[in-house]
Amino acid sequence: MSVLEDRRVQAVGHDFHVTISHGIYLVEHDDRDGLWWAFNEGRDGRRLDHCDDPLRCSSDARAGWDTAEELIAVLLTFDGQAVPV
Repeated sequence: MSVLEDRRVQAVGHDFHVTISHGIYLVEHDDRDGLWWAFNEGRDGRRLDHCDDPLRCSSDARAGWDTAEELIAVLLTFDGQAVPV
């Protein structure tokens, strides 16, 4: 099964919402650098800027990615896991 078919992933136009235990992430393509990025929107839709966000705590997750699928796969590995330190 593709990560894009996972029940925690929802297509939103050309972007994706990924819902994991740490929050809801907007995965979007940046035309300026040609990479995919994820932003923690929290449970209430606001972007979060603290270390409860696995993207802030993991160099693997906060880098730009060539494909949405690769980035989403990394996000899904955080579901249910402790925040990396």
